[in-house]
Amino acid sequence: MYCISLSFDSNTNEYIQSMIKKCESIKIEDTIPFHITLAASYQNIEWEPDCSSFEIQFVSIACLKNNLCLIPIMNDSLYTICRKAQSSILEKDCHPYYKEGNLFPHLTLIRHLNSNELKEAFDILNKQFVPFRSKVIKISISQTKPYQDLKIYHLD
Repeated sequence: MYCISLSFDSNTNEYIQSMIKKCESIKIEDTIPFHITLAASYQNIEWEPDCSSFEIQFVSIACLKNNLCLIPIMNDSLYTICRKAQSSILEKDCHPYYKEGNLFPHLTLIRHLNSNELKEAFDILNKQFVPFRSKVIKISISQTKPYQDLKIYHLD
């Protein structure tokens, strides 16, 4: 699998990491860099973004399947880059979660929790969460399993 993802400034990453540390009783599975996946393909992706850095605001915590996530506001910049990333992948190669009309931008905080862990982590993080702004500074094309960045585009 290949993905196009957004990455954030160091202040955002540090803040998110400090949130997760509050869930110390929960075993956290892996440490993939914090990101929002815009598109995913079964084939290697050839695409070059044409955008500048931009801000998004995370406004909520959500449970998606057995994952705990942060949800951003879909502003014009995020919407535009999502559409461009999706259009770079042929429909037949696109992972079903990222087909037109299916994308739900989110940042996964903690993955693969059982129902008790999910409830506990949600309760902990929901009590401390306040909406915050973040700066998108990088777009990556990466492969999964094992995770590896193939191309990194730093946004000005």
